[in-house]
Amino acid sequence: MTARVPAGQWMVAESSPRLRVGPLTNRDVIHNMKGDSHITQRAMPTVTANDVNIFYAERGHGEAVVFIPGLGGDHLLWRRQIPAFASSFRAIAMDNRGAGQSDQPDTPYSI
Repeated sequence: MTARVPAGQWMVAESSPRLRVGPLTNRDVIHNMKGDSHITQRAMPTVTANDVNIFYAERGHGEAVVFIPGLGGDHLLWRRQIPAFASSFRAIAMDNRGAGQSDQPDTPYSI
């Protein structure tokens, strides 16, 4: 499913495999045992590149700041930085191919 998530909504699937989309409410914030806050979405926004769906999440408005994880990483790497940037920017975090919620390509990986 390819969907565009409106700015101001965010996705984190660390504590739950189910994703939700909708306006942010107090109910959307989940505190885990470490005290980290996570916001979830109902849909899985993706862009398609070379027949591979690449997952992304975004929050905020304004000029875009894109957060790209290292090799094999996903958007969760940036979960603590996104809220600070989203107050002034459109913060976009992505999953690499084959990581997180992105599709794994049919071709082998190489570096």
